[in-house]
Amino acid sequence: MGLYIEVKYSGDWWGEDPLTETRHETIGDLFRALSGRDHAHPWEALGRCTGKVYVDQDGKAVQVGWVFEARNPEPVNRSDTQPTGLREAWVTVHDAPPTVTRTVHYHPFR
Repeated sequence: MGLYIEVKYSGDWWGEDPLTETRHETIGDLFRALSGRDHAHPWEALGRCTGKVYVDQDGKAVQVGWVFEARNPEPVNRSDTQPTGLREAWVTVHDAPPTVTRTVHYHPFR
């Protein structure tokens, strides 16, 4: 079972990719792929790492991902108006999809 990632883009190219399962089992393999060091799978690269993503858990900052920066690719269709400036990709790493507990509140008949 692989790690899951969620990506949020900012800068000239903004948006987000939903939580997706990766083929990577370790943080090291995932980082190498996202930073472009895994030459066997270049399409996974998001650019160079410029920082880390943290969340607050019980008053302590815990790293949960990385920030990558790259230039947007050239548009495939030359008539596209897609900007070609810089974009940031904020990646958070998850062990599994979030779980949601459902509570049913039936109304009693009297």
